[in-house]
Amino acid sequence: MPRTHAMLRHLAIALTALLFATTAQALGLGDIKTESKLGEPLAAQITLTNTDGLTEDDLIVGIADVKAYERMGIEREYLHTRLQFATTIDKKTGQSVVQVTTKEAITTPVINFVLHVRWPKGNAMRAYTILLDTPLGH
Repeated sequence: MPRTHAMLRHLAIALTALLFATTAQALGLGDIKTESKLGEPLAAQITLTNTDGLTEDDLIVGIADVKAYERMGIEREYLHTRLQFATTIDKKTGQSVVQVTTKEAITTPVINFVLHVRWPKGNAMRAYTILLDTPLGH
């Protein structure tokens, strides 16, 4: 029975992701790359794909609302409200990136959060997990 429950939960998460990703313009949320260590302010990047024709002003990026967290089975923590997001699009290459940062040092080694991106013709959500390593020598 527990295996069936887990399969249903994964199916629900997949269906939720489909529900919130419109395909009018199939903007994609890529993987996250972390550039910081435990005990440092967070510095990470998420690559966006298929942003042709969009400007930084067209993209509204932030943490998902409480209901989205509940639907995805992820706990929304206070730290998530401290995450800051900035979108940049390189005009020459067309490469789009969301910078994820904090002003404060991060003291928890694992951060699970749900990102919500909106643009004029759609929106998408994706859950991310950041694993922070300890600085070298510690």
